[in-house]
Amino acid sequence: MLTMMDLADWHEWWKHFGSTELRHILLLWWDPIGVYGVVEAIDEYDDYSGQLARMLREGVRAAEIAEFLGRIRCDWMGLSPIARADAFAAERIVEWFDRAMSRAG
Repeated sequence: MLTMMDLADWHEWWKHFGSTELRHILLLWWDPIGVYGVVEAIDEYDDYSGQLARMLREGVRAAEIAEFLGRIRCDWMGLSPIARADAFAAERIVEWFDRAMSRAG
């Protein structure tokens, strides 16, 4: 879903809502290293959220998001691939973003 929100408004939305919401989605639905619920690790996946935000803003869909999550899991974290988990998380991310952009106008 492409949004009609201009870039400045999108950046404000991201700063105030989007980044925090995506943080929680990654912890709840993806969490390849199992840190959900560890207070000290709440920002564990923040390094990836900016790239995800750009991809979502550009209209990238779940398959490409899943591929990106898989590269993070395998190439950056050195973990075994779990394509179904990455695809499931990617679908949740895209659904969340589409709903958020609909609400934001």
